[in-house]
Amino acid sequence: MTKEEILAMGPGEELDALVGKEIMEWTPEEIEVNMLNSPHHFSWSPSTDISDAYSEVLEKLKEKWDCIELTWDVGAWDIHLENYSTGKELYLGRGAGETYEKLPEAICKVALLAKLERR
Repeated sequence: MTKEEILAMGPGEELDALVGKEIMEWTPEEIEVNMLNSPHHFSWSPSTDISDAYSEVLEKLKEKWDCIELTWDVGAWDIHLENYSTGKELYLGRGAGETYEKLPEAICKVALLAKLERR
């Protein structure tokens, strides 16, 4: 998947499944169980649910990035990632030409873009 394809995705099941596969490293069976049959009868949806995005996807980002800045500025979210040992930086948001009003979607997309950068 390319950067453009990731950025073009809207929040919802397709983005959630991709995050499950690429970021959480779940098998197709685990994705199905977590998205459709969770123990609390709520679907796992990090692209729309801040608790899923923050507690799971952002935690995965912390494993590879030393600095994660989430900034709300004039009605949109900006995310900056930095790895001090490699010197790599990644931006998502207004500074990179995108606008995100919802933080869960932005977290999911920056996680996928970060994974794309590592390939």
